[in-house]
Order: sequence, then structure tokens, then C-alpha cells
Amino acid sequence: MKIAVLQPMRSRAAAPERQAAPAASATWERWAGLRGEMMTGGVRGGAALALLLGVSYLVLAQIVLRMNDPLQVGMNFWPAAGLTLGVLLLIPTRRWAWALVAIVVAEAASDFLKGHAFGVTFWLVVANSVEPLLGATLIRRFTTHRGALVPIQGLLEFIAFGVIAAPIVGGALGTVGTALAGADFLESWPKFIVGDALGVLVVAPVLLSVRRWKNDRPVRTAVAPAVATLVVSALALYAWPGGWDTVTPYLVIPPLTWAALRSGVRGAAWSILAMGQVANFAVANGTEPFGATGDTGYTVTLLQAYLGIVASTTLILASATSELSDRDAVEAALRHQALHDPLTGLPNRLYLLERLDEFLGQAREDGVAVAMCVIDLDSFKTVNDTFGHPVGDELLVASAQRLQGAVRSTDMVARVGGDEFVILLYGVTDIAIDAVTSRIVEHLSAPVMLLGRRINATVSVGVAFTDGDATFDDLYRDADAALYRAKALGRNQVARFAPLSDLNLASPDGIAPSEDGATSRAAASRDTIAGD
Repeated sequence: MKIAVLQPMRSRAAAPERQAAPAASATWERWAGLRGEMMTGGVRGGAALALLLGVSYLVLAQIVLRMNDPLQVGMNFWPAAGLTLGVLLLIPTRRWAWALVAIVVAEAASDFLKGHAFGVTFWLVVANSVEPLLGATLIRRFTTHRGALVPIQGLLEFIAFGVIAAPIVGGALGTVGTALAGADFLESWPKFIVGDALGVLVVAPVLLSVRRWKNDRPVRTAVAPAVATLVVSALALYAWPGGWDTVTPYLVIPPLTWAALRSGVRGAAWSILAMGQVANFAVANGTEPFGATGDTGYTVTLLQAYLGIVASTTLILASATSELSDRDAVEAALRHQALHDPLTGLPNRLYLLERLDEFLGQAREDGVAVAMCVIDLDSFKTVNDTFGHPVGDELLVASAQRLQGAVRSTDMVARVGGDEFVILLYGVTDIAIDAVTSRIVEHLSAPVMLLGRRINATVSVGVAFTDGDATFDDLYRDADAALYRAKALGRNQVARFAPLSDLNLASPDGIAPSEDGATSRAAASRDTIAGD
């Protein structure tokens, strides 16, 4: 016989979401599979990692080398330094060998295409391999957050080792190559340090922010601030005549602040990257700001200092904002956990106590009645003993969802323990009580398929009323007494401790009390349990 299965409410609500974006889900699964293979796979995964990193490095390096030669004065920053450090911090240390091979090959190829001599190429390869390796090692070994940019302590550790310490060493090694080409060592070394440091500060956060994508604010929140930063930077980072170019660069600060506050580290990282690329193009075209000094090398130095200050300040603001948001989210999650039942997600007894005070206070002001229904699943123990606790848990979850569908939007459903539920109803009449309790019995007595078992469970309900003067203990005691009266009458019953008319409030149907102070009515069905 074909049995109609009652689907839980949350399953029906979730179904359209699962069907709405199958293509996006499949794309994410494919990328997740490729990423997992690169992280933990064998030779194939390592080769894929090396290829992806090598091509990315070569493209970034060639873009900068075609615009500005690091051996000359016009170098702004080296984005490949941020790419390599970011990748090493994201992948396991056992995969670092593959990444280093990619860096060596890509750097050598890039220098060959640029036409650098062998001696220069050798030292640049050494510098750009040792620097990210040193930075990643220091961050992994001597910090507690291992490259995470949130909390702010993690960002400060990242800046200390990745942006300052490693570029000092890498810059020294790279400067040896420039010295072989005839450049002054002491003049070139600071340029290498600042260029690599800015490359790390601008590019690495974009990669490291991926770690937060699943829990951070939506990706779309980073788009508008990044676009705004790009547009404003194109106008602000320009050598405007009349000395205005010493002021206009600071117009970038508002969109960067917006990015930090709106989308945290991820939005700030993308906005900083947009600003940095505009600055690189400005240096390449000779239109960088701060040109009032008349010294090209000095204007580049001022622009680098400006970028370093603005980028680090924006990231610190973003990290602090994200840390506060995370703290608020944790506190909200802990509060929800403290006030809700972990199995059904319903409010628990503690939350019920909080809300009852609101119900009773408002009832006294409005002169209306509040009802409490105590609900118990008949033969729940038999379900557990017969079919096992997993089926019993599923029955509790299904019952919780059915109860929420039986009450009004102003009512509150809670689970106070075991198979016992409590419902608070505000501003009730006898007609309203009859309607709600009828739906409760009807919904919970309908058959349900749970883990392949057909369950016909019944329910007993006890009801008590107050005009706002009763305490929780008094109201619960009376409703519980009515519940036991319903069970004594044969279960699958609804019993009232006292009629609503006893409260001297409006009672449309004028139900009179029985001799023991309770009235009852038979529910629709007296089935207990049936299994396939």
C-alpha cells in the first residue's frame, strides 16, 4: 500500500533552494575537488598546483616588467611577492616544494624574456624564492594565527613577518643582482624592500581572505566598494597641475573605509588591490601624484609610502571590524544555544520563562487572557523501545514542526524536556483555544514516515489560563494537572484545568467547569502506534 509521507517543514522550504542553483553548486564542487587534489593529492595534484602558480607568477611578473623594470628607478611594487607568500600560507607545507619549483621556473623565464644577464637572473631567482619561503616559515612557526588576518593580532603578525622581515632579506638578495648590473647597493636595497613589502600588502590579503569566504559577509558586498575605489583612484592618483596632486590621493580613503566597514578584510583586500594597480599604471605612464617635487624617484617613494600607510590602515580597520562582527556572531550563537533546544531548535525552558514575563505583563495591560498548553506525546517511550532512539528523535523533530504549523504567529512553542512541549497563547478565547488544540491533535495524530517506519502517535494536551497574575510555576502546575487528567481519561484528549469564564473575561461559548475543575473533549483518533 502506498503511504503518503508528511515531509518536515524545513525540507519543503529548502527544496527550492537546492533546485535553484544546481549549476553553481556543480561548479563549486568541481573547483573544490581540484583544490583538494592540489592540496593533498599526489604528483598530479602537485603538478597542477605548480602549473597554476607558475603561470600566474609569470603573468604578474611580465605585466610589471613591461611597465617598470625593478632595476630602474620607476619600480612601484612587486605583486608576485604577495602571490607567492599567499599561496605558501594557504597550502600545506608538504606541498611547498611544488610551489618553489614553480617560482624558480617562472622567475627565470620572466627574467630571460626581459633580457637580464645570467648573474642578475640568478640572484633575482634566489631572492624571490627565499623571501616567500622565509615569510611563510616565520608565520607558520612563530605565530598563533598562521597567516589569518582576523583577529587583528593575526594581521599584525602577518605584517611583522610577511611585510617587514621577509622583504628585508629578500630585498638584500635581490639587490646583489642589481649591483652586478651596476646599480648602487645602498640605493637599490630600500626600493626592493618597499616594492616587495607593498606587493605582499596589496596581493596576499586577497588570497588569504579566501579562508573567510564561507563565514564572512556575502561576496557581492565587496564588489561595489572595490569598483568605487578603482574609479576614485583613477581620478585621484594622477599628477594634477597646480599642486593638487598632493591632496587628491587622499580622496581614496572614503571608499577604502567603506570597503573595510561593509565587507571586512575581503572587501578591503580587493579595494586595496584595485588602488594598487591604478598606482602601478600611473608610475608606468609617468603620471603618478606628488609630482610637485620635480624628482621622479622621490615621487615614486612618496607614492609607495602613501600606499603602505593607506593599505595597512585599511586592513587594520577591516580586521578590527571583522573581529567585532565575529565576536557578535559568536555571542549570538552562544545565546541561541543557551535558549534553544539542540534537537528541535525550539525555545527551551529558560527562553520560555523570559517570554512568559512579556506575555503576562502585556496581558495585564490589555486585560486579556494568556493560556498555557502542556503537550505530551502518548506512548513515546514505546516508540523509542520499539524502533530505537533515532526514530524517537525524528518523531520529536517532526512533532515540533507540526506544532509550529498548528499555532498562530503570535504564539510560542517550546520544548521543556523529553517528549513534553509547552505552548503560550496570547489574547485567547474559548473559540481560539478550541481551534488551536484541535489543530494540535489533528496535526500530531496524522501518520508520519520516519526512517522507513510508519508512526501513528497520539497526543494529550492540558490547558490552563491566567489574566496575567499567575506565576510560571502556578500556570505550569495547573496545565500539567490538566494534562494528567487528559491521560487519565484515556489519552488522546484535551483537558482544561479551569474554564476561561472563571477569569471574568469575555467567554463567547460560556463553558462551565466540571466537578473536578476540568473539562475535556475526545480527540479525533485513539490509534497509538503502528509500524510497517
